[in-house]
Formats: sequence, C-alpha cells, structure tokens
Amino acid sequence: MKNEGKKKRRRRKGTGGVWKRVCKGSSTQTWVIDYVNEFGKRKVQAIGKKKEDAIKKLNAVVKQVEYKKLQLPANTGPEPITFKDYADKWFKNKLFKKPSTEVSYRDILLKHLIPYFGDDLLFEISREAIQEYMAKFFQDDRNATGRIARAPQTLKNVLRVLGQILKEAKRNKRIIENPFFDIDPLPVDTVEVRPLEPQEIEAILESAKTYYPALYPVVCALLFTGARRGEVLALRWQDIDLPEKKVHVNWSLWKDQLVAPKTKYSRRAIPIGPQLAGILRVLWAEQKLRKGAIPGAEDFVFADRQGRPLNGDNVSHAWGRILKKAKVRKVRLHDTRHTYASMAVAANVNPKVLQRILGHSSTKMTMDLYSHAQEKDIAAAGATIEAAVHNVKIGHSENSEDKESSTQADDNIQESGNAKGVILPMSKSMNTICCHVPKVRRS
Repeated sequence: MKNEGKKKRRRRKGTGGVWKRVCKGSSTQTWVIDYVNEFGKRKVQAIGKKKEDAIKKLNAVVKQVEYKKLQLPANTGPEPITFKDYADKWFKNKLFKKPSTEVSYRDILLKHLIPYFGDDLLFEISREAIQEYMAKFFQDDRNATGRIARAPQTLKNVLRVLGQILKEAKRNKRIIENPFFDIDPLPVDTVEVRPLEPQEIEAILESAKTYYPALYPVVCALLFTGARRGEVLALRWQDIDLPEKKVHVNWSLWKDQLVAPKTKYSRRAIPIGPQLAGILRVLWAEQKLRKGAIPGAEDFVFADRQGRPLNGDNVSHAWGRILKKAKVRKVRLHDTRHTYASMAVAANVNPKVLQRILGHSSTKMTMDLYSHAQEKDIAAAGATIEAAVHNVKIGHSENSEDKESSTQADDNIQESGNAKGVILPMSKSMNTICCHVPKVRRS
C-alpha cells in the first residue's frame, strides 16, 4: 500500500510528546502530554479523549516553557526552592521595627502558611491556590459551640505576610509573576467601636478604687490620656511634666522591656487634666515614702514594690476582674483608648489636635475610626441645613400654636423616655474631653 513503509514522524527533541493511556480492564482511553518544564523536571498531564486537543495543549505548554526559560534567572539553580525554605530565608533577613511584630510574623509562618504551602514549590503557588486557601481558612476550625474560632482579622494578617514573601520573591527573580496581586480583596466587616458610657466609667473607677487600689492610677491614666497599654506602663517620671500638665510618650513596654513606640507618630505629648495630675502627685509621694528617697527620673511611674514595671498581661487580666466587680459589659482594655477618642470627638475637639494626641498617622484615620461619635451632629444636620438655606418656603410655616403643641409633645416624649429608662442625648455644654467622667477622689 501507499503508506506502507512510511516512518512515523517524531517531534523535535525537547518539545515533548503525546501518547495514549488505556486503563486496564476498560475501554476508556486518554491522551496524555509528556514534557520537561523550565527547571528540567519531567511533567505528565492527562488532556482528554481527542489527540488533536492534546497536541494543541502540548504546543502551548512548550511555548510557555521556552518563554519561562528566557526569563529564568541564573541564581534559580537546577532545583527550585520550596515555600518553606524561602520563607525561612526571608524571615531571617527581614528587619523588624518591633519585637512584637517579629513574634507575630513567626507565629503566622509556623501556624498558618508553612503547614499549608510549605512543601509547594515557590513558583507553583498560583492565584487559584491562594484563593483556595482563603476559602478553607475558616473550615474545620470551629470550637465546641460550633462557632468559628478564627477571626477575619487573622486571615487578613496571614495574607499580609504571604504577600510580602511573594513580593520579595518577585524582586529576587525567584518567580516570574506575583500571583498575590490578582487576589480578590478580603471582605472583612469592620467592627463598630462601642465606647464606654459615663455611668460605666464611674462604676469602673469605683470598682478599681475599692477592689484594686494599686491599679486605680493605671486605669485613670488609660481613661484620661487615651494612650495604649504599653505606652502607659512604659512611663517614667522623666516623661511626666506636672507644671505643664503633659505626659510625654517616648517608649512602649512589651514583655517587660522598653521598645520603640508603634510608629514615628506615637512619640508625642498628651495634655492631662487636673484630676489625673493630682493622682500622679499622690503616686509620686507614695513612691517617695516607700523608697525613703525622691523617685529617680528613670523610675517607672506605675511600678510594683520592687520598682519593676507592671506586667501588661497581668493588668489586662485584672481589668477583666474590675469589670466583673463593677457589673459592666465585657470590653477590652484597649477600648479605654476608643472611649477617650469618642468623647473627644463628641466634645468637638479639633481633629488635627486629636490626631496628634492619639498618635495617628493622619486625621483621616482618626475620623474614620471614630465617625460614630458624630451621630448627634448628623441627627441635627437637617435643621441646621434648613436654617442655612434662605428664601426657601417648604409650604408650611409653623405658627405659635404649632410651636406650643410641638414643644408640649417633645416634653411628653422626654418624660416618657425617662419613665421607660431611655437614654437621652448628652448635654451640649461639653467643653472638655472628660467632663462626663465623675471625679472620684483617691483615698
């Protein structure tokens, strides 16, 4: 015949091959492509029942491999690196500004990223793999009550570290493209800040004074400065300026050691009122009496009997017990900072001034965090805007009889609200941040 003796055409060396796979005991057959990737590793991939589809796929793969070989740097080496090896190298070479950040990143690598991506080759981590990890993050992680144990913020922190690793790998030409740039944004719901109410602050101060008198000055400092826990516990007497009524934040306490503040904006001066200044004077006198000498400039303001700074975790645990004794809802110790800021916003403190007091990087950050404190202004905006627009008649002018009936109706609503225990709006004569906080004398 015509085709007899005709040799079968072979593919060029290095361009892979196509062959048919037949399952034993079955008539099912699948066409498979066989090629060598850019790292010299053999790959076999099943395509389908049609040989034409397999050839088409193989040609596309070979072109992609050739392109990657051109882009592949010399330092990649014949053996590709795994995610675990590269992540370990990245972590060792990374410079951390704070020890707490280093500990947090190490925990994220050991608990989350390495157990999932550790054995994968770095260049094989794709967008699909990351999206799959995000989908599985909250699965099989439920506590005894069936509720999800992990918080959405945890995944956000994990993805931040993963993104930094892949970004560094792209810079070092370990990968050609960074798959993290195409990841869909994480839909994390922001938790509404719930600051303490004035009556709650009164109960907390009374509880701390009665049951934990040694921590009473710390609680007052947290409530009346809006500083972070570590910043308050790191205060030394050289940071206290009582004549000028200022507290200077220069350090933060972490694991019983002084570290640099969170950001460059965290180094700041915080104004204090006469109540906190008086408490600090009493505390200084008590330390002088206990030591038998004037407290040194580098002595800690909030210290134990041996002069050592108070442990932050112990303070947080005691805070929970103070709330329980005061019969106040459970809030974090950090919410004292939110309470300070919310009351400042409600007191119409200049946003730029508040930003500097809190140590935020921008005014936008401050106002976005505590915009809920402006609800009273939003409620009054309708009447304010209407009064500002001149020569506009809505079609109904309120006569004296209408005003009288309206006023009587408001009085009835207010009386009804008081009878039912409804909380009425705060007074508008709020001139200072802490004017709603009752003055509790220190015995």
